[in-house]
Amino acid sequence: MQRSTQQHHDTLPLAVPAYLQEALREGRKAEGWRLKNVADQVPPGHRFLLYFRAFERADGNKWEPLTTSKRDALEDIVKTGKQANAILNALKMRHARLFDETCWKRRVTLAAPLFTGSGNPHPVENGFAFLSPYGVPYLAGSGLKGVFRRAAEELALLCDDTHGWTLPLVWALFGFDANSAYLGAASDSEWVRGYDAFVHEVENSPDRVLEQLMKIWMNPRLQKVLEKEFGPENGPLDQPAFLRALRQYQQVRRAVHFQGLLTFFDAVPHPDCQMAVDITNPHHKSYYQGTGQESPHDAEQPVPIFFLVLPPGTTFDLKALPLAQKDALWPLVKDRWQALLDASLGHIAAWLGLGAKTSVGYGVFTLAQQPAQDKLSGRSEEAPPSQREVLKEVEIQKLEEERRRKQEAEEMEQAQRLAAWNALPEDEKILRPLQEKVEAYVRSSEVVRKNIRPDLNRAMNAAVEQASQIKDSNLRQRVAAEMEKMYERVGWADPGEKKEKRQKQEKKRREALEALKK
Repeated sequence: MQRSTQQHHDTLPLAVPAYLQEALREGRKAEGWRLKNVADQVPPGHRFLLYFRAFERADGNKWEPLTTSKRDALEDIVKTGKQANAILNALKMRHARLFDETCWKRRVTLAAPLFTGSGNPHPVENGFAFLSPYGVPYLAGSGLKGVFRRAAEELALLCDDTHGWTLPLVWALFGFDANSAYLGAASDSEWVRGYDAFVHEVENSPDRVLEQLMKIWMNPRLQKVLEKEFGPENGPLDQPAFLRALRQYQQVRRAVHFQGLLTFFDAVPHPDCQMAVDITNPHHKSYYQGTGQESPHDAEQPVPIFFLVLPPGTTFDLKALPLAQKDALWPLVKDRWQALLDASLGHIAAWLGLGAKTSVGYGVFTLAQQPAQDKLSGRSEEAPPSQREVLKEVEIQKLEEERRRKQEAEEMEQAQRLAAWNALPEDEKILRPLQEKVEAYVRSSEVVRKNIRPDLNRAMNAAVEQASQIKDSNLRQRVAAEMEKMYERVGWADPGEKKEKRQKQEKKRREALEALKK
């Protein structure tokens, strides 16, 4: 090793072996064979992070940080080289041995540059993600799991076609995240509206996956928090109440810990890939970063920013695997988790993208056709074309038949429910759904009651309005009598209001019911 001294002023002031300094210093362009040899032997990540030419010679023997020739320095990085390709091949073989028929694997090809690891510190201001200690570009498994989770959440809460995703399935496969947008967003956000719609769904039809998750999550810490907020006398919360508690109380969210059933592996590009240098030209720097007195104009000189990317055409294999320890939750998802990931991948391809700067078009990809056989592992990944077509047709027929039978059963059940409902007298049609809301209100804790009382009041007012349209006075009187009993159970006035307002509420509601008896 050499250090920058007066006797060795030609060496870079970096902790780099002397032979590499000699190969990478300013004379590199005149000796192209040296550069080629370095690129073949040193992976791009090491050249970018460990041996990067971050300084340039100024006047005399002074060295200064690289400024004017950043692009040239980055161009030295873009060649992958023999050593990096050997590492990529080895990683591909290792992954092939790890995965079996239980693995989910999809091949994607970039249709736009991929920029990842931009926040990593580096002398050129923008970093890049290289897999340590190998020095090859990669997509982190944690990042892939994050973007798949985001796609699943958007499908479950924001899209009309959920492709089978529900919020409990998101939690089951990806784990519970206390910082999710729908748990901490403002009450008028689209995330919260989607979350509230799901709460309403489980009020009418409890979710089996959520039921199992609540059993798994109910640790002593969570039980203690729930007892503190709702009181031990109320017993276990039902699904709607638990979902509302997750949204309302941060301490409840913090008490839930669950990793999820899936793990995503780091994705490395296929061998023989190359890198590229991209550029962005930020205009009007003084206007955006100044004191506020400057105005944007055309005479400014933008300062270009260069950074590394993976170019279009680069191919990745995305892989996910169920964790070895499968609890009682696994049987509920084992037959559909791969189809759900396919739906998420399609949503990512259409709307989200991979890596950074996706809002301006980076990270766009297409789904690539899977090879007939993995040459490195020797295992066939797909059946021969003719057999595959036959199996596909049989599978399509089975799915279509199953879908048809399910649809017929649902239509028959719906017709039976409709016929039973139409046979009810007018007063029963009003009282039955109202009675369900009253029962739910009575079973809830005081904190929950305060939140759902406005909904109950609206249902009561609507029932009075509907009953006023009934021509049979006996039926109207029965509705009024039953609603009086309901008000005796839930209270004639809203809890927590001042005495004067409570008296006005009770008087108004009694007068409305008396009018029904006439």
